[in-house]
Amino acid sequence: MEQVGLEPQVAALLLHAGIATPVGLAGSDPQWLQRQVGRLRRNLLGAAAPGPSLGTVQGWINQARRATN
Repeated sequence: MEQVGLEPQVAALLLHAGIATPVGLAGSDPQWLQRQVGRLRRNLLGAAAPGPSLGTVQGWINQARRATN
């Protein structure tokens, strides 16, 4: 996900959520991805860990779309 410009921590969360490539991220449903990443963050960091906002997730998807065009 380096070519998309995401931070390594975000890229690791996406990989654990099943998103391994920019093309996979570009085609992701924002609501589904927000839920998945939020669950992973809570499992890894504790119940109080906030998940990403829908706007943040949409930003990741938009970055991936620009990188794959």
